[in-house]
Amino acid sequence: MLDGDRIVGIIDESDLLLAIYNQEERFNDEISSAMVTELESVQVDEPVDALLPIFNRDLVAIVLDGEKFLGLITRVDLLNYLRRRADR
Repeated sequence: MLDGDRIVGIIDESDLLLAIYNQEERFNDEISSAMVTELESVQVDEPVDALLPIFNRDLVAIVLDGEKFLGLITRVDLLNYLRRRADR
């Protein structure tokens, strides 16, 4: 979820599943009640090595330029990057 250019939360299927399991009535709750707001981020100019501690905690990496949200990086994204780099 964005507030302007600033990311304030993220939700994935695991977050949603944990929020509604055995509580299907929670489907009517605001999405913010299930989203994660404590995010791990890297600045756009940080080295790729900065991603590993984040992935080690089973999180995605939020990419920022200062406070501006640019995107996110998953383990699969990093694997694809490393595979393409190896093919050169």
